[in-house]
Amino acid sequence: MGSNVVYIKSGQEFTSDILKDLINNHLQNEIPRLKQLYEYYKGNHTILERKMSDPTKPNNKLVNNFYGQIVDDILGYFLGIPVIIQHNFDDDIQEQLDIIFNENDKDDLFMEIGKEMSIKGKSAILVYQDENSRTRLAQIPAEEVIFIYDNSKPDELIYAIRVYELEQVQSSGEVKRIRYAEVYDKYTITYFIENEGEYVLDNGRPNPVPHIFEDVPVVPFVNNKEEMGDFEKIITLVNDYDRVISDASNEQEAFRNAYLVLINMIADKELIERLKQEGILALDEDGDARFLTKNIQTDALENHLNRLEENIYRFAQVPNLSDEKFAHNLSGVAIKFKLFSLENKCIIKERKMVKSIKQMIKLLAKPIKVITGKDTRLVDITIKFTRNVPANLLEVSQVVTNLNGLVDKYTLLSLLPFVNDPDVVLELLQKEEEWYPDLSSYHLIDEEAGVIEG
Repeated sequence: MGSNVVYIKSGQEFTSDILKDLINNHLQNEIPRLKQLYEYYKGNHTILERKMSDPTKPNNKLVNNFYGQIVDDILGYFLGIPVIIQHNFDDDIQEQLDIIFNENDKDDLFMEIGKEMSIKGKSAILVYQDENSRTRLAQIPAEEVIFIYDNSKPDELIYAIRVYELEQVQSSGEVKRIRYAEVYDKYTITYFIENEGEYVLDNGRPNPVPHIFEDVPVVPFVNNKEEMGDFEKIITLVNDYDRVISDASNEQEAFRNAYLVLINMIADKELIERLKQEGILALDEDGDARFLTKNIQTDALENHLNRLEENIYRFAQVPNLSDEKFAHNLSGVAIKFKLFSLENKCIIKERKMVKSIKQMIKLLAKPIKVITGKDTRLVDITIKFTRNVPANLLEVSQVVTNLNGLVDKYTLLSLLPFVNDPDVVLELLQKEEEWYPDLSSYHLIDEEAGVIEG
């Protein structure tokens, strides 16, 4: 748990020995944690590894995947409505941004980035030019990337390392996994390959290769400063919830398999077999039979589970949407109050993501300038996030009506949840005025009454 940020001194030579130490540290300390978090999200919880000392006793392993539900709920609320990235003044730059985003499925890319941020605490986007000189955006899994910052300027990224493995078929027919490393700096990409524990230049491709971006073309996306996932704080609570539910299931199974106590009777194998088949038992006058069962404290169990569930949602800062109390009052103020903790979490996410999107746009500005001859200034870019929350349209319409005349139309339209681009709506309104002049100046005919109104 926590950040794995690496710093080196400004001007320090980046050697293969430094590369080896960074990769080994990443493989040993970071990758196991990231993979474990992803397994939790998929539902592979600790309870599945439980073994009982007595193999004859029930050992139910029930998974309650709060992790998956919490991540999906946060993701839907935070990125369920696509992020809008808009240049405020230049249509040519906006057109090139739209082309890049459409060709790279921006909305799906951001959704996957947001999901990995929520699970693992971080993700990354690689910006590159393909063989047709088209600008491409590709997600790099958190397990494959190491970021290195300037020791004297902690916010300045100077290297990004991508580490990954590929399977290759050897001449002997054996399939061998080969580890590769790609080192990105502000001007070049250098390719390495592992050879007997050392990282040497990969002679199978040109090395190093220049790029056009004049900055490190790998953009980090972090969930928060600590690079923590959204459910790392509740792992012990969910583990206990799984254990309690599983133990309760074991108790129920043991209850069904309760012992039959025979009083003043001796049961031989023949009697036991007949009892299993017929379910009938003949008792002597002083004989008796009853089941030996264990009293289960259901109230205490329910109270414990309720407290665990309450704390899970509380410390994950996500509302329990299955709670009946959540739907009692659907007013906008009530919904915002219930979503207050989640909104605070998403504010942090949004600010971190805006910072990363701006860095991505700085990279995209290079190929855009090649095409348009224009500079893309970040101050001219608007990045808009919209929360995916059920809207009370009646309340919103009343607010818009009350503000009409006091606020410009663009701002009023931006308040409407179903309006994604106020500029488009304003343009349509202007065209409507051109197509349909003010009918109040015309004489209208009431055909039924035969009356002409002026």
